[in-house]
Amino acid sequence: MIGMDMLGFSRFSKNGDDLSMPVQAAAIAALLDAGRVQKADLVGNSVGGWVAATFAARLPAACEPAGADRPGWFESHV
Repeated sequence: MIGMDMLGFSRFSKNGDDLSMPVQAAAIAALLDAGRVQKADLVGNSVGGWVAATFAARLPAACEPAGADRPGWFESHV
């Protein structure tokens, strides 16, 4: 199991960096690549649900169906 904070949360920068859904999904892809994980089950909570859905839509071969726990509304869409 791998857990990560979304960009803009916890220790990550909040200085105006691009925190869009595609950028968040790319961060997950980079993490999986670094760990040599070819396919993952994704679960996201709140806005993380949107990130998981974005990742699944953009890289369907890299994940099993994504799960979302109380997905929060976000202005940026897949």
